[in-house]
Amino acid sequence: MSAVGLAAAGAVPPDVWQAYQQTITGDAYAGLDYLQRYDDVRSDPRKLLPDAQSIIVVAQSYYPPVKQPLEAPQVAYYAYGRDYHKVVRKKLERLLSFIQSEVDQSATGRVCCDTAPLLERYWIMQSGLAYQGRSKMMIIPKLGTFFIYGFLVVSLPLEYGTVIDRNYCGRCRRCIDHCPGGALQADGTFRADRCLSYLTIEHRGAWTEGVAERLGNRLFGCDVCQTVCPHNAHCTPHDEPDFMIRPAIAQLTYEQLANFTPELYETLTIGSSMRRCAYEDFLRNAEAVLTNHTTTL
Repeated sequence: MSAVGLAAAGAVPPDVWQAYQQTITGDAYAGLDYLQRYDDVRSDPRKLLPDAQSIIVVAQSYYPPVKQPLEAPQVAYYAYGRDYHKVVRKKLERLLSFIQSEVDQSATGRVCCDTAPLLERYWIMQSGLAYQGRSKMMIIPKLGTFFIYGFLVVSLPLEYGTVIDRNYCGRCRRCIDHCPGGALQADGTFRADRCLSYLTIEHRGAWTEGVAERLGNRLFGCDVCQTVCPHNAHCTPHDEPDFMIRPAIAQLTYEQLANFTPELYETLTIGSSMRRCAYEDFLRNAEAVLTNHTTTL
């Protein structure tokens, strides 16, 4: 893992919970219904693990040492390698086993990596590991934003981190100015329904007018708010074998998109978090990217 933070488990404060509810129930989050499920659990990690005392927050870098050519159909960096859910979960399961064998045999724990109703951003901040930037990405000081986060809720008391009480974005608004979908608003709000990551991964069915053109050559996801961020100017590439770019992604071409088949979809997405996007929606993305490429020739 690249970095670790520790937080005391407990109920999410009422003001934080109210702000979260107001955010996810707006029209901008209409396609993310799962965020409104299991509120009782999401508001208190002790509902996940009754004897929970601490939350161990881990961060794994996914900034790639080898990238796709910029002119190729683009896939978000986090999806270059194996499914991050499985990779990070395995690491956390090993950590829990170590705790139970070397620290306290009676310890209990629950592993979470985008797979349990946990208010993840809040716990990342509570652990002192990172703060939320203007891009809405979590920024680890001196390390940047290109991280997958995992959580281990445990029954042990630990020494906890200190919340970073300052936002180091200053007056910078590069993420706002460069966001191709206009998802990042000047007033600090975020519109998921304009985010190209949401639109190419989570959105089901047809898009509203104008979305396809804004994709450019982004086939799956979008990293613009991160690549323009000054906090990522000196990122250290990861050395995690499971996150290395797969040959199918490294060699992806427009010619392949022009003849997109279920077999190609299987090759691109097998064992990957790209499987989150169903074949029909992936085909939608491919057609848009191919059209954009053709019109720029």
